[in-house]
Amino acid sequence: KVLCEYIPAAFRQLLDWGYQALKWDCFPITLQLCDENHGRFHDQGLSSEEALRRLVQKARDTVGEDFYMLSCSGANFRQITMAMDLFDAMRIGGDIFTWDEFVSQCIDRVMRYYAFHNIVCLNDPDNLVIRPQYNTDDEAISRVSLVGLLGLPVTYGDNLPALPEDRVALLRRVTPPLNIHPLDIRENTFDGRIVKIWLSIC
Repeated sequence: KVLCEYIPAAFRQLLDWGYQALKWDCFPITLQLCDENHGRFHDQGLSSEEALRRLVQKARDTVGEDFYMLSCSGANFRQITMAMDLFDAMRIGGDIFTWDEFVSQCIDRVMRYYAFHNIVCLNDPDNLVIRPQYNTDDEAISRVSLVGLLGLPVTYGDNLPALPEDRVALLRRVTPPLNIHPLDIRENTFDGRIVKIWLSIC
């Protein structure tokens, strides 16, 4: 009933309300709950991933290919990749406000998943937060540059009328995002750290 009745009804309702995009949140906890309650599945021969993929596929079939679906699933490789081919974009990290969060939840995650970007679906790095509360001028420029040069989706994370004009100007430079695909990844070692260099193409 969930697969054949509830999901189609819920997603038809979104279309009736006029929505053209959806953020499908909480994939990590959903998959965890599927694992914990696998014995209660109608078809226990399905893995948690297979069961959840069927729900996503039913949703996609209901809304069609022109409806934008974002998977909010950035906890680990299993959760991110299990249905990414059914989504337009996948959230690859956690919430990002501070610079340390930007490094760990955006830069590090992009380094791991960029090969999928704009090939399977878009890598969504979370909101682009550049207000002075969380960024120096150089940090704001670095955030915008990374997102812009790699062609990642741009979602504004600030109250735009409250931003200084020079920060608004930064956002204008990366809106709309460029249609960039990863071509190759080359690894070098620098000061004991592995540095990945992406060769991309528009």
